[in-house]
Amino acid sequence: MALRLSMRRTLTTLAVIALLFSAGSAWKAEAGEYKVLGPGAQSCGTWTKKSNEDSWLHVQQTAWVLGYITAFNTWGPFGVNSGTQVVSDVSKGVDVDGILAWIDNWCRANPLDTVSWAAGQLMVELIKRKAN
Repeated sequence: MALRLSMRRTLTTLAVIALLFSAGSAWKAEAGEYKVLGPGAQSCGTWTKKSNEDSWLHVQQTAWVLGYITAFNTWGPFGVNSGTQVVSDVSKGVDVDGILAWIDNWCRANPLDTVSWAAGQLMVELIKRKAN
């Protein structure tokens, strides 16, 4: 139980760090140019290999993906708008295990993609669901 709580705290901390990196380049994303920093720049092949090893790198990759989604919820088209807080949760109804299973499946099928690309494709799927 203590290990699980410690892991959760670590993931939360890493998610906040990933959020800070992701939010800082939001304006570049609109122009189609931005640099992916941290574990999101690694390949899906690395994601799949490290998830099977239950490694520290996979914890970092997981935190990066969760931070990416959090950043989208905060700064994306459904998030803050003109200084007015808009309630947004593009991942509403999907738990962390579901998110990670989706990334696992994508990365297994597309090992040459990056983790950031997989996260982006997940966002496309979540946006489609939100629109319906």
